Amino acid sequence: MNTRSETRTINGASVEVGTVTFQGRDFSALGSVVDHASGVVCAYVTRDVDGTYRLTTWEGGTIAPLLLVSSWMQRRLFGGFPVRIYAWRATIDGRTYSGRNTGPGMFVRLRARTTPQARLDFVNNRGE
Repeated sequence: MNTRSETRTINGASVEVGTVTFQGRDFSALGSVVDHASGVVCAYVTRDVDGTYRLTTWEGGTIAPLLLVSSWMQRRLFGGFPVRIYAWRATIDGRTYSGRNTGPGMFVRLRARTTPQARLDFVNNRGE
């Protein structure tokens, strides 16, 4: 079994596609995406041996350090089984993103946080 990934820039977004070759057949899936224009970052949560967290690509390359904001048990998910939900925050290229997932090793989608000024601008321009 072999693995590889390719990263391309598409419309300003960095898009990674991971491929696994198994028994001569290729299986590909979306890896990480960093799209500042739309305010979305999709990647993987990795916990290091020292207990710190990183946002990583499919192949394990570091995108940014991650801050664990909180975690809690959520009921009534996945057929009623309790699941721990983790809330994350990362700063990438000076912009703050936040999102939730089910923990290290899992895929997470982070959205850009809006600044108080951006919220005010939105409210003021809503009627135009």
